[in-house]
Amino acid sequence: MQRKWKRRWQRLTKAILPPVAAGLLFLSAYSPALANPANGTVVSGSATISNSGATMTVNQTTDKTIINWQSFSIGKGETVNFVQPGSTSVALNRVVGSDASSIYGSLNANGKVYLINPNGVLFAPGSSVNVGGLVASTLNISDSDFLSGNYTFQKGGSAGSVANQGTITATNEAVLIGPQVANEGVIAAKVTGLAAGNKVSLDFSGDNLLNVAVDTGALNGSATNTGTITVTGGLAVMSAGTKDKLLNTVVNNSGVIRAQSVNNVNGVIRLEGNAVTNSGTLDASGRAAGQTGGTVKLLGDTVTVKTGSAIDVAGDAGGGTALIGGAWQGGDSEYAATNTTVESGAAITADAITSGNGGTVVVWANDTTKFAGTITARGGSVSGNGGSVETSGKQTLAIGDTAQVSTLAASGQTGNWLLDPYNLTIAYTANRNVDSTSGFTASGDDSVVNFATLQNALETTNVTVSTGSGGSQEGNITVAALLDWTSANTLTLSAANNIYLNNAITAANGGLTLAANTSSAGDGVTTGIIVPGCSINVGTFTLAGGTWREVSSSLSSFYAIDFRISGGTFIRATSGDGTSASPYQIADVYGLQGIDSAGMLGSYYTLANDIDASGTQYWNYDGSTYAGFVPIGTTSSGSFTGSFDGAGHTISGLIINQPSANYVGLFGDSGGTINNVGLIGGSVTGGYYTGGLVGVNSGSITDCYSTATVTGSNSVGGLVGLNSGSITDCYSTGTVTGSNYVGGLVGVHYSGSITNSYSTGAVAGGDNSYKIGGLVGTSNATIESSYSTGTVIGGDGSFYIGGLVGSNDGSITTSYSTGAVTGG
Repeated sequence: MQRKWKRRWQRLTKAILPPVAAGLLFLSAYSPALANPANGTVVSGSATISNSGATMTVNQTTDKTIINWQSFSIGKGETVNFVQPGSTSVALNRVVGSDASSIYGSLNANGKVYLINPNGVLFAPGSSVNVGGLVASTLNISDSDFLSGNYTFQKGGSAGSVANQGTITATNEAVLIGPQVANEGVIAAKVTGLAAGNKVSLDFSGDNLLNVAVDTGALNGSATNTGTITVTGGLAVMSAGTKDKLLNTVVNNSGVIRAQSVNNVNGVIRLEGNAVTNSGTLDASGRAAGQTGGTVKLLGDTVTVKTGSAIDVAGDAGGGTALIGGAWQGGDSEYAATNTTVESGAAITADAITSGNGGTVVVWANDTTKFAGTITARGGSVSGNGGSVETSGKQTLAIGDTAQVSTLAASGQTGNWLLDPYNLTIAYTANRNVDSTSGFTASGDDSVVNFATLQNALETTNVTVSTGSGGSQEGNITVAALLDWTSANTLTLSAANNIYLNNAITAANGGLTLAANTSSAGDGVTTGIIVPGCSINVGTFTLAGGTWREVSSSLSSFYAIDFRISGGTFIRATSGDGTSASPYQIADVYGLQGIDSAGMLGSYYTLANDIDASGTQYWNYDGSTYAGFVPIGTTSSGSFTGSFDGAGHTISGLIINQPSANYVGLFGDSGGTINNVGLIGGSVTGGYYTGGLVGVNSGSITDCYSTATVTGSNSVGGLVGLNSGSITDCYSTGTVTGSNYVGGLVGVHYSGSITNSYSTGAVAGGDNSYKIGGLVGTSNATIESSYSTGTVIGGDGSFYIGGLVGSNDGSITTSYSTGAVTGG
């Protein structure tokens, strides 16, 4: 029987060691005549050793004891018991002879047992270890370090392997240390470490092991698990030393590691080495009621998650964290891989099951990331939002056709999937020759995403594509294939340089957000968003940065239920360059809104046709209110200083709903020239300085009119809220409502002139309001050849109410009012 297990051990060592290292194995010293430990000598502390038949008992009477043994093995049917003062007591057992330690029988202790044997340690099939804590090491620890609590293990001369094929149960830690370590059996402990290296540190606090760290790796070092490791609410570490990244170290898990959450304590699983491979199960979930998911980290130079892998950090009350190859966007909080691969058929789960938010999953590499697996980070079924997923290669990103990501939330907001390479093309790739196992082509189709893969993902998650720039990489995003999805999810394209929209994007319920030149390192010529005739039809369009430049006699089809400009420059015109000699010809409401974008407030514009602005009623939705059109020129964007010529055309159905904002109107603040345009219908709602056409005017307004309903608080007018410029040949007919300084045409006429202009709409103020007039609320300047015919109503306690002007300190000539005045 013993020869059978010897043959199995030889097969194991060949699996975990290169042939050139086979001579280091302790098998050369293997003896088939196993027996309990022999010739023990207490060299520190106090203990007695006694034998009774097949049982050896070590009675330890000091908290720490060091015993040197000529040999330390336990034969089948034999037992070694350590009786110790308490659960934190430690017995260091050092083998000074030439035999390896082969444990076939039982090892029991109420405290902790350290077994140090440079010749090798084997826990054979059928063996049983039941202790408070276990460290089995072929690296040595000095007596002084042990006694002082400095648990650093270092290679002296040769060092053999450590392997478990039996059952190890420990209340606290179970750590296997050596250049090559393996588990084929079962380990159950609060903390389990398979630490392969030439120098390993254990960090304790009280009776808890906080960390297992490989300080110096071993050439051809390996940590392998094909068995089962369970550390409920604890820590499982398989490490071959990421600090020595040039060493040929291997960490390989094809078994099961469970570190499930318990009593609100999350489990942690770490696999660290030069080459890290997982084809088994890593379970740090918290699926019991009220528990959250834990943490799984696979860190090394090359990280591979094979087909059939299952990584689980789901939690009943919130998902956990899975870091595959590095931290979010390669952050320096974790070691970053050079190359990372997640094959087809590999699954990473970070869901919130009942409540709470989905977790975080990162698949990262400094060079190349290949992702063809499945990731879910969904919100809870009762409450919670979806989580965050990143699959990024700093240089190159290959997304396999089988890749799937979901961050849906049944009762919350959908999460996001981030793709972050240098360049990325969304293309038709249906004819690729894809390997059925890995999910990739032979070439990998670097930085190309199949449009169908992206479309499918957009049904289950928001997606952000973000490119960086560096070296010869341009940082571009190219949409070369049609994109069409039905969900309300958003595709965000954020490019360090350019975004090329070479095909249509259709998402009637979804969103499209664009940001170009995010690095401010573009090529200086085409930097921006290039639109060569593609069509856009989306629920929400947001320009967040860069320049959208489309000047063409045949504009592309463009439609958005909700249109927003949060940054950048938006130019959409049928012709022109914005100069006085060649004004931009504005043909739709999107181009009209673009006048308020960066760098556009000083240009020249002409309306090419009448514009239907009724769709603005659904613009700029914040989750509860539609704010509508954003005034052109505000205190945040600056005053409009250019020229706007309506050419006799109209803008109908304009909606602005910003009751808490000031400087509100089609133009919020204008010091420029506005001519020949009419506002038909619609409504304008603001706070201070609100007018149908202009909130605050210090320029000139000629041959313009408004029939819009206008509502504000102070300085409210049917055409202009506050005027210090010139208004000539203009009128307003809409109802005007405000608190103070309210006029049918102008709320406050501070300076300048009003000439040949009139208002016919009703003007109303509330209780205790003041300075309300049919034409002007209050005037300090010139009014000439103008009139009003609308009714003027003041609430209870109102004063300074007039048919033409509520209060006048200026000059009024050849002007009159016929409207009725009531209230006050």
